[in-house]
Amino acid sequence: MARLAALAAGGRGGSGEGGEGGEGGEGGEGGGAFDGVIGFSQGAAMALLVPGARWAVLLSAIPPPRGRGPSTGRRDARPSLHVYDAAEPHAHLCRRVEASFEGPAVVRHGEGHAVPRAEAATREMVRFVERV
Repeated sequence: MARLAALAAGGRGGSGEGGEGGEGGEGGEGGGAFDGVIGFSQGAAMALLVPGARWAVLLSAIPPPRGRGPSTGRRDARPSLHVYDAAEPHAHLCRRVEASFEGPAVVRHGEGHAVPRAEAATREMVRFVERV
């Protein structure tokens, strides 16, 4: 089973399988403590900072605080899924995070600044995680 870090705005991260840290690395390099990360809003910003995560599902993501995260200037090559409402107040920040990845998968929904409950969006998130 995949080791997973899930972070929500104002919440705490957790893991499905847990595990001690491995050979961490920024941006998905090496075998860190988690296979992937899932984060919502500010939790997505923090998810981007989890070392060694090989993939990311980012819901209504905002960028990490300045001075945090990769500083190489390169786009993040790990697989990513970006889920957000194009009409939500911070959609421009979601698009900025999306643009920081190479070949991001994107799911847009119409449920505002929220984790979508619509079956179609949920199905796409499940498919992404199954593929990675």
